[in-house]
This record gives sequence, structure tokens and C-alpha cells, in this order.
Amino acid sequence: LSIKEISSFTDFPGIELNPVTKRGYFGASSTANLGVTNVPMHRVPVGPIASMGELIHANLASGRTLPRVTHPFGNSHAHPMIQTNKIAQSGGKVSFDHHYLDHSFLLNQTLWDEYFFSSIVDQSESYTGVERTQSEVLTDLLQGTANNPLNPRLTPASLSEGREEFVDRMKALPENAAKELSSALMVRGMFNINSDSVDAWNSILLALRSESVHGWAGKEHQLHYNTAFPRMGLSLGGDPSLGDPPPADVAGAVRWAGFRSLTDEQIKTLAENIVLELRKRTKLDQAPYQSLAEFVNRRIGAKGELHAQKGVIQAAIDNSGINTFAPGDSIKVDLNKLDALDKKGIVNADALEGYSAEGSPVSITQGDILSALSSHISVRGDTFKIRAYGDARGSNGRVIAKAWCEATVQRIPEYLDPTDKAATRTDALVSESNRRFGRRFVITNFRWLNEKEL
Repeated sequence: LSIKEISSFTDFPGIELNPVTKRGYFGASSTANLGVTNVPMHRVPVGPIASMGELIHANLASGRTLPRVTHPFGNSHAHPMIQTNKIAQSGGKVSFDHHYLDHSFLLNQTLWDEYFFSSIVDQSESYTGVERTQSEVLTDLLQGTANNPLNPRLTPASLSEGREEFVDRMKALPENAAKELSSALMVRGMFNINSDSVDAWNSILLALRSESVHGWAGKEHQLHYNTAFPRMGLSLGGDPSLGDPPPADVAGAVRWAGFRSLTDEQIKTLAENIVLELRKRTKLDQAPYQSLAEFVNRRIGAKGELHAQKGVIQAAIDNSGINTFAPGDSIKVDLNKLDALDKKGIVNADALEGYSAEGSPVSITQGDILSALSSHISVRGDTFKIRAYGDARGSNGRVIAKAWCEATVQRIPEYLDPTDKAATRTDALVSESNRRFGRRFVITNFRWLNEKEL
């Protein structure tokens, strides 16, 4: 990422400048009376990253391979210059490259299931309120003290070795710390995205309801009863629908410098549409999602097939109608009204059509939703409730006694046979028991039931 100051047309021809502030116009139009001067699009983190969601607004597709894509990670739109049944395609006669890549698909496939951020690093007082070393952060987490990492859902797993010994071992292996840490941490309240419960999705989407949003220059944007989905660590503006004004130096740019929030009714509508899209996809594939990347990405298929143009969450957003654009913010993109030059190289026209403001700060995207959920979503559950029944019969075969019980069973990172360390990949296991049975299960709760509880 490079930043260059622009103060005149000669610095960067084609950019129209506000003569008072010397800021360039962008947004709804390149015309001064319609454009705005502040459009935050990329987030530069100033502290430890706590989840994969913080990469969604990073500039991860800045390489030389076309096409250029803003916010590729976490989003799933098909590209107009790539057919829906491909993730790479030969392009036009470009001087430095002859191929196009579906950056969104490839980034999602590479990152979602292979990496995580623990936020267990040296922490500065200016960012977290207290200065602590990485060792102190890790010790506090494993001991269950109040000073947890930035992701409060992280909790220590049961360790076969002592916690002090584990911390010492982490100090000795800094380059492998992330791999080892992943075997010692669990996530409290993990949500399985294969759930087709509207109530479950509604609940998880409402997790940040009424939470205020930190703004620029110490401003707090109060949400009251809405749920915010901010893209920036320090939002420049607020939600225009709530009448939240921007700072004085960005007046008039509130729609393109702020964030979107959703009402309870909009959240419920979105949850219903997510479940509807999930059921369509699992019915077609006859299987649940087996990875987060599969859930996030569009489905590779012929034009017109289910989710070939966009992933489940984005399809649900579009179908729910929660994104509406003011006339001054967006124009309708119609393929039939474009000239021949603008259509050059188009092989997937459906991906081209829509509104010009889609993906801008005035809209909710799949990436915005995943940014809020990324720290606690998975494609499987590790906690199971098992119920059993037994009876006793007399000599005549009649039941004379019945009993019911319930056990809560949890899968933990450690393998059944401790010969293999928890961080060992499955394809490198030594123990035959571990190759056959995998991770250890422990009973976390047991109780007897009466018939009325069934």
C-alpha cells in the first residue's frame, strides 16, 4: 500500500480537487457537486489482529495479475471477465499478463481454513490500555485471568502438560508458536454455519446489537437498538440513516465515510434468507459445507446455476433487500446501455449488471457480515449431547423399570493416544489408534433424566 499526496491536476491528472480542502472527489460521481472527498476503503491495522475478518478490508490482491478487485477476501462475486465455471481464464491482449484470476475464490480457498490469529503478541498501552509482553498475555489467558487477548472468545484447552511448562515451551519456539498455540486454544461459543435454524442465525447476527462504534478523534457513534457492521477500526462517519453527523472536516460525506447498521427487522429478514440459501445449496450438493472456504466462496458451475455468481451470504443479502441506494449515491449498470468499448472482454454479463455503489460503505456486503462473525464460526460442532435409555424386564418380559440419562461430550485438541502431540497433522500421525479414531472425547456433564424431560 502506498500513499501519495495529491494537491493539483499535475500531480495526478484526472482527479478533481476541492479548491478549499485540496481533497480529491470520489464516490457517487467525479463531478464536484455530486462526489465526496472521503471514501475509506482499506483498513490499515494499528494493533494486533484478532481474527481473519480483519483481513477482509485489506488490499490482498495488489499483484500484477488482473483483474483488479477491491476487498477480494471474504467476498465472493464472480467477475465479468471470468466465466462462472472457471477460477482462471486467458484474458485479452494485456502487455504484462495474458491471464485473469478469480482473486476472491483463490484467497478464500487459501486462507480461511489454514490460518488463525490468536492476538497473543506484545501489546502496547496505547492500543489495549495496558502494556504486556507476549509471555504475560499467554500466561494470563491460560490462567483464566481477566486480561485476555483481544479475542475474548479464546479459552485454554485442557493441557496434558503443566501450564507453566507450556508457556516456557512457547517462549523457546517463537517461529512455531502459532502452530503450537492452535492446539492449546479453544473457542467459546463456536457457531456452526451449517445450522439451518433462523433463530440461531438471527441470534448470532444480533450479537453486536446496540454496541457503540468507535469513531475518529475519540467520537463514539451510539447505535441504540441497531446492529452495526463497521469496516474501519475508527469510523470516520456514522450511520446516515440514524442521523449521525460526520466530523466537521468531512461534512457532506457522511454516506460514504461512515458505516451501515441494520434494524432488528432487517436482521431477521437476512437470517431467513441465509437459511433459505443454505437449504438450497445443501439440497443441491447433498452434503453440508466441509470447509469455511466452501461456505464463503461461490459455487463453481455453469452460468445460471445456483450460487455460481455469488456465495450464500451475498445471495441472501441481495435477496433480502437490505441494500437500497439513494439516487445521488449510485446508478444502475445496464449492459444494454454500455458502449462496445465497455463490453470488451465481458464473458459473464450477469456479474457486470447491478448498481455502481455496490460494495461501497453505503452497502452491506458478505465481507461485512463475515468480518463480524469470523472469530467464532466453524463448519462443525465439537460439543455433542448424547441421550441413552435402558430398562429392566421381569421374567414375563414386562418392563418393570426405566432409566434415561444425558451426557455432554466434547472433542478436545489432544489425540486419543498421547504419543502424537496435539499439533501433529493427521497425515503425520504415528499412532494407529490416532489414525483410526482421531481426537480425544471427554464427558463434560452427565445427568439422569425423568420421562417428562424427554
